[in-house]
Amino acid sequence: MASRSATLVPAPQRPGRPHSLLTKMRASILQSWRRQPHADVGCAGPLAVAVLRYDLYDIDRLLGSTIAWLLTSLASAAVFTALVFGATEAIGANSPLSLIGATFVAAIILLPLHRSISHVIGRLVDHERTVILARVQGFVRQVRDGEAEPEATEARWR
Repeated sequence: MASRSATLVPAPQRPGRPHSLLTKMRASILQSWRRQPHADVGCAGPLAVAVLRYDLYDIDRLLGSTIAWLLTSLASAAVFTALVFGATEAIGANSPLSLIGATFVAAIILLPLHRSISHVIGRLVDHERTVILARVQGFVRQVRDGEAEPEATEARWR
């Protein structure tokens, strides 16, 4: 059984229109992949080791931020929906004030909601960073209140 390989040809150029930048980039990527198809597979192993074993990239931080923003978005949508429903019942469905008021209240709730969700997710996903940030914030609070000297930084963190 003979195997067929599909060849990708750049999109035909319309008369009078040059190739777009996206078409040129796509052609360049396809040409480099045809020359070295094993390059992607050869990079995946060392990259996985660097990420998982040596914590080279802060994937846990990225994962925590992604989860926090996703939950914040879902909670904000739920709050907004509830506020719009409540405001339209109280004020009336034809009044634009219900939508304006619901948007304003949801926007005010968004930042504190994200901070609290981010803190909880940070404790679960990136515990080391959360502990270090708490220690730094505690030390800054002590220096600000006059309970500790800024010169004690070196002894404090050893």
